[in-house]
Amino acid sequence: MTTQPTAPAPASQGTADPAAGQGSQGTVSRPVTAVSITKRIAAELGVRDHQVAAAVDLLDGGATVPFIARYRKEATGTLDDAQLRTLDERLRYLRELEERRAAILASVAEQGKLTEELSAQIAAADTKARLEDLYLPYKPKRRTKAQIARENGLEPLAELLLNDPANDPRTAAEGFLSENVADAAAALDGARRWCACWEDEDQPNVPDDLALVPRQFRKKTYMALRVS
Repeated sequence: MTTQPTAPAPASQGTADPAAGQGSQGTVSRPVTAVSITKRIAAELGVRDHQVAAAVDLLDGGATVPFIARYRKEATGTLDDAQLRTLDERLRYLRELEERRAAILASVAEQGKLTEELSAQIAAADTKARLEDLYLPYKPKRRTKAQIARENGLEPLAELLLNDPANDPRTAAEGFLSENVADAAAALDGARRWCACWEDEDQPNVPDDLALVPRQFRKKTYMALRVS
């Protein structure tokens, strides 16, 4: 006589949520959002809340969908394989949605730009796409390599080579070494990055004053740095 496999013990309540992208397996806490997620999935599947809650506990305990569908029907109220797979997918998505919502609220709040209206809109967003649309105006801009080069004091090197192409690039670069610029090669690479942004007239991070530099001179300096 064969024995049925034993399911892993359900996860204990009170432990932290798994990181986004790691799925629904793993131990989780039961905050208010977990209750709302359970109710939402139950409504979407047309089943009772306790059926979803039982399936979530089993998934969080490490049980697989096939195992639950075959051996734990008494706990889930006979949820079938298709329902359980949908439940698992939605559980992952909604948990990631709540994690992202919390991160966005914290980010906007840190910027001092979180109004009651925006907070309500973020709370009401029911998809990741809607959340990202709301966050877009407040999303910190990525620092480009050209901006980093400017911060490291390499803009004058690019201007020096632009204004006087007779300068030897490597010799000129020696005067711009610092804690963040280890050698002439790094200095020239930074200057090259700065010049590269000149070439892209659609680049949103190009400073306004670069528009005054004739394009042919920008290209000449950029090409000189490339061969140096």
